[in-house]
Amino acid sequence: MPMDNPRTTHVKDYYAKRDTVRDYDKKRFTGRGGRYIDYTEQKIISDLIDALPTTIRSAKRLEKRPLVLDLASGSGRFAILLAKKGCKVVAFDYSQEMLNLIGEKCRREGLNVGEDIILVQGDANRFPFKPETFDAAVSMRFMWHYKKYPIFIDNVMKVLKKNGYFVFDLFNLYSLRALYTLPANLSVYVNLATRKKFYEFAEKRSYKIEAEKAHFFFPYLFYRFCPDFLAGIMIWTEEKIQKSALYIFSSVIYFKLRK
Repeated sequence: MPMDNPRTTHVKDYYAKRDTVRDYDKKRFTGRGGRYIDYTEQKIISDLIDALPTTIRSAKRLEKRPLVLDLASGSGRFAILLAKKGCKVVAFDYSQEMLNLIGEKCRREGLNVGEDIILVQGDANRFPFKPETFDAAVSMRFMWHYKKYPIFIDNVMKVLKKNGYFVFDLFNLYSLRALYTLPANLSVYVNLATRKKFYEFAEKRSYKIEAEKAHFFFPYLFYRFCPDFLAGIMIWTEEKIQKSALYIFSSVIYFKLRK
């Protein structure tokens, strides 16, 4: 998991540890709050990606399946989601342990490693892919580690085919997330972005912002560590906020950027 800030280079080693990998999903997506995070993220990705064949079986009847790059694939939640919907996915991650975990998940889910999901180990600062290779790219829970995320986005757009698109998330500066992220940046860098600066960047590059969603008024940390009864109250409140003007202060912004 590459970063461009020396204070966070240790993150690569952290995600290369077997214990970290084995506990990754358990620490983040169990309990009522964790399950809500997982469900919401997967639904948002499903809503943002282009129409797909729906199933692997129907996709295999097509002449060519959509080829999607899942950058910093982590434990493979989105690679598996997309493969089940009929895409051929390249799961790209720095951590070989994470890729091994994805391989295990594929076998449990009845997916074929090498056919449905291709596992590639490497550094996202140095893509091993040729220009205009992929129909789409997805990168979740990753780009906020970049101090200069526009450079990363430019690199992703280069490997997309004409009219390809990139789905990703950014942390919102104007949210509750800032309360603990800004002090924490003294040791571990996390980028907090603003819509204004991102829209200016996209306009300058002539990228089309095709869709935008915001969610998690209460940041991940709140959901992960609260008891189930309190998580239920937060989820109810969250859903009300998402239907109000306050949604703009959600901690995560999801974008679909068309080349």
